[in-house]
Amino acid sequence: MRLYSQFYLDSIPAFVDNKKKQGHDICIPNMLLQKTPAEAFTVTTKVRFCPNKKDIGEKAGLVVSGRQSYLFCVPEEMKDQWVYLRVTFNRDALCTFYLSKDGKRWEKKDTFQAVEGQWIGAKVGLFCTRNKTINDAGWMDVDYFRLTK
Repeated sequence: MRLYSQFYLDSIPAFVDNKKKQGHDICIPNMLLQKTPAEAFTVTTKVRFCPNKKDIGEKAGLVVSGRQSYLFCVPEEMKDQWVYLRVTFNRDALCTFYLSKDGKRWEKKDTFQAVEGQWIGAKVGLFCTRNKTINDAGWMDVDYFRLTK
């Protein structure tokens, strides 16, 4: 599957590698989300982020969305290559994010306390966005998106 980056005016103006946003759901285009399926589970995905060669503020990766949301971005130094992203949810909705180059050795990157959304529970998924207008945007290829216990 391929997600093309989409411009959004409020598309994380001070976009750093990983960003927490509090107060409401992140409302950006090109998010593919699923409601959290259980109290404790793991999401693993294999992606390749291919941003436009011009600096147009593109970012892509995993998102946990709710009243407080978290964007776990593919690192800049890993663009244009296949990488593995993982997030584990424990029974207390604590999310732990991991990164791997080979899908076998995982490096813990950050934690985040998930909070339900306004109308439904928290959601987890993928995103690809940019903060500048251009006709030839980059994309994120997704090999798989797996949920496991």
